[in-house]
Amino acid sequence: MKKILREFIMIGMRVVMEYYIVRFPQKISTFNLYFEILPQINKFINCSIYESKRLFLDWGIVDIVNPLVIPDLLVMGKWIKKVCGKSAVLYIPTKETLLSYLDNVKFLQYNSDDEIYEVLEEYIGGYLPKKDPNKKTYHIENNYTEDMIWNVMGTVQDSFSAIYDKWDNNNSIIVMNMIWNFCVNSTRHGKTDCYVTFQNLKSIQKFMVSVSDWGTGIYTSMYERACKDEIMNLHFMTPKRLVELKNDKYKELHAIMEAIFYRSDTPDFGIYDAVSETVKRKGIIRISSNDTRVVITDNFYNNFVSILHENKEKYFSEIDKAIKDEKNIFVDEGIYMPGVQCELEIGFQ
Repeated sequence: MKKILREFIMIGMRVVMEYYIVRFPQKISTFNLYFEILPQINKFINCSIYESKRLFLDWGIVDIVNPLVIPDLLVMGKWIKKVCGKSAVLYIPTKETLLSYLDNVKFLQYNSDDEIYEVLEEYIGGYLPKKDPNKKTYHIENNYTEDMIWNVMGTVQDSFSAIYDKWDNNNSIIVMNMIWNFCVNSTRHGKTDCYVTFQNLKSIQKFMVSVSDWGTGIYTSMYERACKDEIMNLHFMTPKRLVELKNDKYKELHAIMEAIFYRSDTPDFGIYDAVSETVKRKGIIRISSNDTRVVITDNFYNNFVSILHENKEKYFSEIDKAIKDEKNIFVDEGIYMPGVQCELEIGFQ
């Protein structure tokens, strides 16, 4: 790899011959990952550029990586490797704070263990590994039982009790249920492994969680169950209509909305409860499925709660308005990434 590097790459300059370079910004957030980086990755894949060039991800100016991005970056790397037949090359600069964070949150460990990116290891060094229970990533495997996943969540509860004096057991269990539910959905319905990252930001009284898998997406999961008559109680459309959306541009959007409100009338803790609890705490939740991304704020959520039991055509009217507003709903092949990604930012006031 060092020989290839010397012959074809000059870090910080234009790629030469063998590589297609994607430069990351100073701060890697979920916004610029989806709307700046993924469009370039999709171009690389959809135009079959990988047949003649190798993907090179340049983190040369990166200083900060938002914790919500960590699972997405791992999944993105797995997807690239599967489609292209080889890993993308990842250049991480020798910056002590950045490397310490990536080590602490276990990005470097899982990247190595799961053979995701080919990291230029000659640049990795000069930092002191640190252990911080307030930030961590887990790899939830597809064969984990629900009890095994719940046991993993125990670490999250320990983190709460360690830093939030006023955070009672009931609240911590609610948040554990949120994370557990998304992980179970990934392994059960997505039929794949998932990565989950959490980080406590005590200074701003916020807890951040991100869960990402590389399954088939929400629509395919619901479509298969609807075809088997395993889904009966949809809120905004009939199972038959859901099946008929198979070739519709907005099929993932409708599937996300149905998934959110699917168990709103039952005592079982589900995505509806995770969303409602997040909104109640003045938080925000983002759900992505394949080429669709929905940003759920309190106004967006309350608007659809208000029409749950109205005429189903009212739902389609409200969805059309939301699509045109371009504030909460994004459907574009440029932001495609396989599977389901869920991000929660929860306040602790």
